[in-house]
Amino acid sequence: MRVRHLRVNRYGALQDWHATDLPGGVTVIHGPNEAGKSTLFDLLTSLLYGFSPATGEKHPYHPWRDGGPLDVTADLVLQDGRELRVHRRLTKTPRGTLVRGEVAEDLGNRALPFVQHIGRDLYRALYALTAYDFRHLDDKHQAEIQDRLLGGFTTTQFRPVSAVLGELQREANQLWRTDRRQTKCSLLSAELRRVRQARQEAVRREAAIQSDAARLEELKNELDALRRERAGLQARVRRAETLAPAARTLRRLETWRREIGDEKRLAALPADLPGELQRLEDEAHARAAEVEAIEAAVREQEQAVAACGPAEEQVLARADDIREWVRLAELHDREQRELERAGGELQQRCGRLRERAAEVLCAPWSEAAAEGLKALPPAELKARILSHGRDQEKHRQIREARLHKEHNTPAVAPPVPAWAGAAGAAAGLVLTAVGRLGDVTALVAAGPALLVVALGLLVLSWQQRQTAGQLLDRHRREVEALLGQEREEAAAAAASGARLAELLAGIPVAPALLEHPDTDVYEALTGLRGEVLETEETSAQLAQRQAAWEAEQGRLAAVAGDLGEPLERGAGPAVDRLHARLEQAAKARENRDRARAQLEELHARQLEVTRRLAELRARRAGLEAEIRALAGVPAAEPDDGIGVPAAAVARVTALQETRQLLGHHERELQRQYADLPALREEIVALERDPEQAWVLDPAELELAKNRLEELSRRNEELYKEIVDLGREIETHRRGPSPGELDGEIQMLEEESAVLTRERDRLMLARMVLQRSDREFRERHAPPVLRRAGAYLNRITGRRYSHLLLLAAADGGERLMVQPAGAADPIPVAPPLSRGTLDQIFLAFRLAVIDHLDQDHEPLPLFLDEALINWDDLRLEHGIALLGDIAARRQVFVFTCHRTLAELLNERLGAAPLSLGLPDAAAAPRTDPSP
Repeated sequence: MRVRHLRVNRYGALQDWHATDLPGGVTVIHGPNEAGKSTLFDLLTSLLYGFSPATGEKHPYHPWRDGGPLDVTADLVLQDGRELRVHRRLTKTPRGTLVRGEVAEDLGNRALPFVQHIGRDLYRALYALTAYDFRHLDDKHQAEIQDRLLGGFTTTQFRPVSAVLGELQREANQLWRTDRRQTKCSLLSAELRRVRQARQEAVRREAAIQSDAARLEELKNELDALRRERAGLQARVRRAETLAPAARTLRRLETWRREIGDEKRLAALPADLPGELQRLEDEAHARAAEVEAIEAAVREQEQAVAACGPAEEQVLARADDIREWVRLAELHDREQRELERAGGELQQRCGRLRERAAEVLCAPWSEAAAEGLKALPPAELKARILSHGRDQEKHRQIREARLHKEHNTPAVAPPVPAWAGAAGAAAGLVLTAVGRLGDVTALVAAGPALLVVALGLLVLSWQQRQTAGQLLDRHRREVEALLGQEREEAAAAAASGARLAELLAGIPVAPALLEHPDTDVYEALTGLRGEVLETEETSAQLAQRQAAWEAEQGRLAAVAGDLGEPLERGAGPAVDRLHARLEQAAKARENRDRARAQLEELHARQLEVTRRLAELRARRAGLEAEIRALAGVPAAEPDDGIGVPAAAVARVTALQETRQLLGHHERELQRQYADLPALREEIVALERDPEQAWVLDPAELELAKNRLEELSRRNEELYKEIVDLGREIETHRRGPSPGELDGEIQMLEEESAVLTRERDRLMLARMVLQRSDREFRERHAPPVLRRAGAYLNRITGRRYSHLLLLAAADGGERLMVQPAGAADPIPVAPPLSRGTLDQIFLAFRLAVIDHLDQDHEPLPLFLDEALINWDDLRLEHGIALLGDIAARRQVFVFTCHRTLAELLNERLGAAPLSLGLPDAAAAPRTDPSP
């Protein structure tokens, strides 16, 4: 995975900060202390995994001065070439969006899907390396790494064995402990006692419920009888209160209706008669003036129709072409500049290709070398390099075994000298002869004894010499056998080297690289091959874009020539002139079309206003005639200046007001009484029936209201007593019943019996799992140690060759390192130097990261002042190693040392990305106060 573009609107010390076209290899971040290097790592971690903490005010990089939200966006490129965009924003709650092509996915605060094989904490502990972090992994991360390394032999779906063992022990302790602390068994016993006491209380509650239920039934019966009486009395009072006021109102309305007379003719008149008459006169004058204004507007629009000539029509005919070029002009000129820039970048890329080729090839760069690299099969190259490496390693091992055998000749004890036996035999013969001659008994006895001892010494000397000869002869044969194996392995190594040289026959690879080829040679050649293919593809794309640009330039020249406009090298000036002429012609045509449309509207409006004027004059005459008729005024009487007498208008206005008052009261009655006709008939019948006169009697109505109040008070008392009893019964029923408690007692007794069996099962499972895990770790050495040893061997210039994980006296494991030429490994601890320890732990962590990313998306690596304790030679080796790692994953190197940044730029072509001085207002907040 590669971070290609990074846009930071606000994140701690970084405000409106952008980084574009980040390389896929090594990116050097250079800046002084507190410039934001740590902020940048936390920002990139939040992009991958979401914000932590996920509340804006609690986040350590929340800007406390302006209080704005954290807002970052990044463009990512995955290993398979897919391009993604990630946007995260943190206000009070986190928001996240993942854009894949045209599809946008709501992330919320979840981690990206392709980083979920590594947790946030483990990522921060492994992938962000500082000089301090190399040797300070906490116990949690060490255990997780060890379990995941060994877990590669089984499955990644199970949790670490150490976590499972701890959970089994804790779960067993919760069931039963020898120190008599509170456990599930003691809790079950206490619960059982509590449930038995609760059953006794439940029996008492059942008796209280039965007594309260009987009293509740009596109160409900009394309440039902009271409500029936109250409902009947309420109906009588409502009938009396409704009919009496309605009867008085109906009599008053009949009087007004006789006064009004014909309501329909009054309803047809306007509400404001004087105002309506004056309005009709004023509107008639206004319509006459409008007719004159319309005639003047018609003449003006007819003059505007002829404003659009042939020149404007010619420009409008090419309007689509001009608009298209207005849209494309800036893109066309920008494409011209982009083509010039891309041509320069292609030249630079070719230069970098030659420089990279010079590191691998021993001859100048040529087309033949390029063709050879393109035809090189990567799979076959890797297979032959690995085969040659294995043959060389076998030859080295056999040779070391032979040399060890030659330098370790078996030690042979010196035999007893033969002269000692001969001298003893001679002395024995002499003693025997002297004793016989002198008749000395002692000498006669000692002579044969000494002779026997001397013969024994001779036999022993002969046997020792035979044994030594056999041992040396067997050692010689073993050395000869190893020498034969060495010759065979040397021949195999030479054959595999010849096959590799045959595959690289067309490529002038430096001979030094082929002496001991490894994966570095493979990665260098395949990387150079990919660079050649990518350069050729870029060149072809640039030629295609240049041809398309020239075709567009010719199309623009044709349009400009038809309209008589000169065309310069760029499209901008000519397109601007054409666009200005098009806007003028379009405006002229728009004015012409608008004038034609307005002429049609003006003619129609003229007819409509003329017709409206005639209607106004006719309506005014009819209204005057209707007012005279309703007011009883003859038509021959003189008027008050507007065609009708003022007295007649006042009379008709008073009648209208009476009619409005009548309508208001009728609507009010209709609103109060839904069925007004039936109510009117009921009032008439009531007035004719003397037995129903009590409805209109105020004294009888007052007695009925008093009785109704008395019934309401008693109703409230009964209701309150019923509610209290119901609450009391409900309170008793809230507790469990005796039957439920009996079932609970039985269940607790059964659970107590199960706990003992469960504890035994858990302890047995823990013992089996612990023993199996120990045996598994003893049989399987993590392959990550071999990779870490290879990294260390390269960093230290073959000073240290292997890393080992050996058993320690305390039952754990201890990391050891094998120096070159030494017989035994040494512990990874002082007196090794600080720089060497840093290099060992860097190699180990790089190997762990490679193992964790296997079959997953390779995640970016961050190094913060990680190389400050290294000498010049190992620093060169380390930078070269970073260059190789950068071929597989993106590497960010943070440093405040300008010399290191310049060295990385010189060796790896990683131009430093500078950070500015820190802003105190945007620094990470450590004080919780605002």
